[in-house]
Amino acid sequence: MAYLDLGLAEAAATGTASPAPAPQALGTTERRVVRLALEEARMRNAFAPPTTLASERLEAIRLYAARYRRRGARLPASSHQLLHDAGVTELEAYEIRALVDEDRNRAGEAGTGQTFAARTARFSGLLLLSAIPIAAGALLYGWLARQLDDRLGAMVLSIILLLGLVSPIILAGHPTRTR
Repeated sequence: MAYLDLGLAEAAATGTASPAPAPQALGTTERRVVRLALEEARMRNAFAPPTTLASERLEAIRLYAARYRRRGARLPASSHQLLHDAGVTELEAYEIRALVDEDRNRAGEAGTGQTFAARTARFSGLLLLSAIPIAAGALLYGWLARQLDDRLGAMVLSIILLLGLVSPIILAGHPTRTR
């Protein structure tokens, strides 16, 4: 359902309407506190005591940003309630979440924002992809060593054959290849 702002309609009719700037929920201090929380989360040191701020409102914003960065949408309702008890509006909470999500996306593009499960899955995939040519090379070497009766010649030949087979496959999936 749409609502009509009659004050804006009257101003438009008289020719005095100007587009109102979008309200900015957080001030520069609050934005700095969110950035501080994100930096602390990235550079967390087990021996360093956590930073606490003197202002209850700023401390609630810092804690909310740090918890939202860690848990995302799984953040408990008590965290939202602490934020609102400190006098933070829903619009400001939305902007805090947007700043944290923006930081997460930026970190994900740089490759540092991956979760442990994502890093483990990627490592397992790379391990499997490297195990296949190694197993093929070992089988090829064993077969060639029996056929040629020369272990050194079998090793050199199996290396040359593997490089000849694997190199085009690797180059076909290289990101700098033009299509």
